[in-house]
Amino acid sequence: MENYFFLLSLGMNYNSTINLGNNNNGGSTRLKIGLCFKISESLGKKKKKSTEKDFQPFQLDRSSGVVLKFLLILKFEKNFEVRSERSAKEGEVMGHSAPVWDCRAAAEITQDWNGIDQVVLRNPKGASARISLYGGQVCSWRNEQGEELLFTSSKAIFKAPKAMRGGIPICFPQFGSGGSLEQHGFVKNKIWTIDENPPPMCSDDIEGGSFVDLLYRSSEEDLKFWPYSFELRLRVSLLPDGDLVLRSRVRNVNGKPFGFSFAYHTHLVVSDISEVRIEGLETLDFLDNLCQKERFTEQGDAITFESEVDRVYVSTPNIIAVLDHERKRTYVIRKEGLPDVVVWNPWEKKSKAMVDFGDEEYKQMLCVNGAALERPITLRPGEEWTGKLQLTVVPSSFSLDL
Repeated sequence: MENYFFLLSLGMNYNSTINLGNNNNGGSTRLKIGLCFKISESLGKKKKKSTEKDFQPFQLDRSSGVVLKFLLILKFEKNFEVRSERSAKEGEVMGHSAPVWDCRAAAEITQDWNGIDQVVLRNPKGASARISLYGGQVCSWRNEQGEELLFTSSKAIFKAPKAMRGGIPICFPQFGSGGSLEQHGFVKNKIWTIDENPPPMCSDDIEGGSFVDLLYRSSEEDLKFWPYSFELRLRVSLLPDGDLVLRSRVRNVNGKPFGFSFAYHTHLVVSDISEVRIEGLETLDFLDNLCQKERFTEQGDAITFESEVDRVYVSTPNIIAVLDHERKRTYVIRKEGLPDVVVWNPWEKKSKAMVDFGDEEYKQMLCVNGAALERPITLRPGEEWTGKLQLTVVPSSFSLDL
């Protein structure tokens, strides 16, 4: 037997062509998922010692009869662990000295019915997330029981140039319709790419989880109506405990400064909007979009819903909670670089006026968006901004006082 090592780019599946070779020292500046495994000697004679440059193509085929034993490792920027023959053997026994990640944790690329690529993330417990390259939009987030946690309207339009009503659209460089651009900006209606060479990001998002890096660069067409060059990177991570993490990075590659707004337009599934409350925003000021953005101060000890709500809470804490009493669960929203929170529910009248929203769907939906709106972010040439959103679901005994 001989130990082999290969690199698997996100999005490849079991039938993909990959680079395969034996590697005893490694070394790379790219962040990738690695799998250590053994292959039967029937594949042929051992090759001479080689490096990554010597990797040869090899087609994994279900009919080949090759028995693979996998051991997940993560290959980080110029720093990763190389498993020895001994540690590989130890990893064969699941649940013992070496961590083993079930194959369900792999990321794969699928396509929607419009032929647009989507990346599906999974973790070993059965949770999943689905991200479309159209808009870099998270379309689905399911817990380990398979329950959908993000709302998508039954009347959503899944065709360009319309953004899908639901999930988590990326709103950049404008939120709402108050500026010169289309509502919520234009990147939500653009095709993104998988970022093959992402810059280093914090490892707390990815250790033991699955993730994908997406990239959108401003195009010549974009410059016609927003004359600033930028790069927008997005990492979506599904953590081992099922948490969903979105981390965005905006970089000014323009020759002059520009300002922008940003929001993760998060549509949460709730059982009954009248049984939902938000904690963590009490006593804060908010701008009421139903009253020409007039400024008010929240008076209640929690936010509850009896009619249409469209507010921007400013200078908010980094942790807030959405309690769904009927389902006895709580969404915990943690954020960084996003000082504001948008709370929106269209209620009955506005729901009936929207062509891509069901008349009664306002009862099962609530938008709570981490955002940077009141004070637009300004970047000088070469500068960058980072924002992060982390969504967790816990039993409703959760308290912000803990």
